[in-house]
Order: sequence, then C-alpha cells, then structure tokens
Amino acid sequence: MAGNPIYNTKQWRELRKQILEQDSDCHWCRLKGKRVKATSVDHVIEIDAGIDPYDASNLVPSCASCNSSRGARYVKVIVDGTVAGYQSYRAGKRVRLDDIV
Repeated sequence: MAGNPIYNTKQWRELRKQILEQDSDCHWCRLKGKRVKATSVDHVIEIDAGIDPYDASNLVPSCASCNSSRGARYVKVIVDGTVAGYQSYRAGKRVRLDDIV
C-alpha cells in the first residue's frame, strides 16, 4: 500500500531506518534460505487489517521484490464474533503467522 500517507511521516521514516539498521537482510528471503539485502520494511499483518502501522513488532526488513509480491495476503480468523488471529494463504498453503515471523 505505497500510497498510504503514513509512509510520508517523519515517524515512519525514523522507524523504517531503525528496522533496516537492526537487520539488513530480507526476512522473507531468509526464510527461503537466501540472503538478500533489505531495501524496504514490510508489515507482516497489513495496515488494511486495522493494526497500528507504527508497531515495530509487526515490521520486518524486506527486499523490494518480496514486499511488492506479498501484498495483503493475510485474512482475519473470526471465532465466535471475535478476531482470533490472522492466517496467510500464500501459494495456496495455509500458514500460521507464528511460523513465518
């Protein structure tokens, strides 16, 4: 969601810089056994899910390719009318969020 106004804020620029300084490798590539330089920061649970966009615990370093190809692929899991969590349906395979973070 590159058009989101949060990406133009000073708070986001500082947080982005901090995340990239802590870890310069792409989180998603590392899960595939590759080492690729991170050039952006990705929200694990997308902003559209209503999360705090500045929550550092929801941010991972990412290469541009992974960040743009992931998109908002997480869906809410509702149990008895309450959000119980989020799951990914990447590549047609259901993955628990804890498994990829």
